[in-house]
Amino acid sequence: MKISKQNIIVVITGLLLLFATLYSIHLRHFYQSIHIVVDAKITTSDTYQLFYDTGKGFNEEESVKVQVFPSSNFQSVVFALPIVPISNFRFDPGSATKDVEIRQISFETSQQKISWGPEDILTKFSTYYELSAQQTKNNTIFVTVLGGDPQFVCTSTFLSTLNTHDYVKKTIYYVLTSLFFLVAFILILLLKIDFMDLFASAFNYMRKSKILTNGNFRFIFIFIILLFIPLSQMAFRYLPELKTGEKRTLAEAPQFDLLRTVATWDSYTKSLEAFFNDHYGLRTLLVHTNALLNVEYFKTSSASDVMLGKDGWFYYSTPKSGNEENFTDFYGKALFTADELLILKNNFLNLKNTLRKQNTDLIIVLAANKQDIYDEFLPDSIRSKEGTFTRADQLDELAKENNLTFIDTRQPLKDAKNKYTYPLYYKTDSHWNELGAFVAYKEIMKAVKADGYTVNDVYKNNDPAISSAKDPNDQDLIQLLGLSGTIFDNQYITVKKQIDYTSDDDHTSTKPIRTELNNGSYPRILVFRDSFSTTLIPYLSESFSKATYIWSPVIDYDLIKNEKPNIVIVEFVERFSNNLLQLGVE
Repeated sequence: MKISKQNIIVVITGLLLLFATLYSIHLRHFYQSIHIVVDAKITTSDTYQLFYDTGKGFNEEESVKVQVFPSSNFQSVVFALPIVPISNFRFDPGSATKDVEIRQISFETSQQKISWGPEDILTKFSTYYELSAQQTKNNTIFVTVLGGDPQFVCTSTFLSTLNTHDYVKKTIYYVLTSLFFLVAFILILLLKIDFMDLFASAFNYMRKSKILTNGNFRFIFIFIILLFIPLSQMAFRYLPELKTGEKRTLAEAPQFDLLRTVATWDSYTKSLEAFFNDHYGLRTLLVHTNALLNVEYFKTSSASDVMLGKDGWFYYSTPKSGNEENFTDFYGKALFTADELLILKNNFLNLKNTLRKQNTDLIIVLAANKQDIYDEFLPDSIRSKEGTFTRADQLDELAKENNLTFIDTRQPLKDAKNKYTYPLYYKTDSHWNELGAFVAYKEIMKAVKADGYTVNDVYKNNDPAISSAKDPNDQDLIQLLGLSGTIFDNQYITVKKQIDYTSDDDHTSTKPIRTELNNGSYPRILVFRDSFSTTLIPYLSESFSKATYIWSPVIDYDLIKNEKPNIVIVEFVERFSNNLLQLGVE
């Protein structure tokens, strides 16, 4: 069989492509799909959540939620994880659940299964957030939840050493790629096709017919290439994907099973479409580019819940989301009804009277919305709608009528805005910055001293040193716009700990944070808080012997009894004033 020199060149080129393709497969990591199954008896409708650690610690983006419903029998709650390597996982059995019964927790892949029974769960999992009454009976672990966020964290070291690579899938890729090239080589030899002549003939035909110079052809050719770029990116990931700041779990690839797929074809295609929409190549880059062009050049927001103001100021603009009121309240159109004001009054007085029996004082702190303090940077069309009376004003009146210690931070922040040359709120975030938090802290200290307490007043004579520096963190409105890592804000204060204190957790967790001064005899505080207290924690922790912070809009009376604080502080942001209707009574 005579083989032309041209075909030898084609074969050599093909071999080089084969080796390059096989090498790219060798570099890629193929992981087994992971399912974590919890066999539990569910008594309350709830949302169970599983966090998986890929090296970034536990975070909301790397978690899977499953809606569960009560049943008298044990149920298998299945968490299907994305195909990624994990080093640890944490199971959260909801926020409404009070009694937890678990028979087994299983870690399952396509090639192995590891299960933990009741005794294993007690020894190989660490439990957090006021879980108690741990006991095993009838091959079941019974746990009573005292807090609002029960957690089971796998502390076994086997996950860090477990090999979850899918070598079967990798082998299939090797075999299919090799077969493809082998069939191509055989066709070249058997059909005696001279590809060089074939390409030359095709090129001459297109040149003579002026296809190559035809504008429509060039447009179609470029369009086809552009269509294949996202597909190739999905396959090889030759460009890094950007962070989008999406607060949701992206769709997972549906598992292909021939019989099951045929039987549920409509559902399978919808799942496949959802997966493609969330993962098509260069998606994050395109989303990021679109958001950046909108902000920088068209001065519009690509996110419905972010409003672009003047001079680079951004505002959180969701008018109403669940229990949240924002600009509706700014317009004075979300006032509490007479019945709601009565509920608020009862909630406050019940809380105050209950605390008084324990010799504990109550301080209520309203964190002002950004638009209240920096309304001059709002678009004129929004500023012109500003109301004269809002829910904050109603709360202020209610507190005065019932002799409640209520700190409305709106006026102190407006006064401080004229005092300092630095902003008190982030321009690209909905929260106050460290300087704004310091202003609120000073108001809290005034109220604490007015109640007769002596505190460690670190900043009695001097304000902390204020300096401007680039904040390395992405602000919340930047994340919502999908511009993480592109636009950065400044931080305008340097908080230095004047006295050492210890903290048993980070400042973003929903479980209690406890800080304690290493010396000094000062009051103890318990703070029911939201995100605005994150920047308050460094100040407050320097002023009290012991401080406990819990991210919760509902008062946990058991926690109050356990912590035995001298002062309870309820801090809430103005836009979530409706949460005060859920404070609860003992």
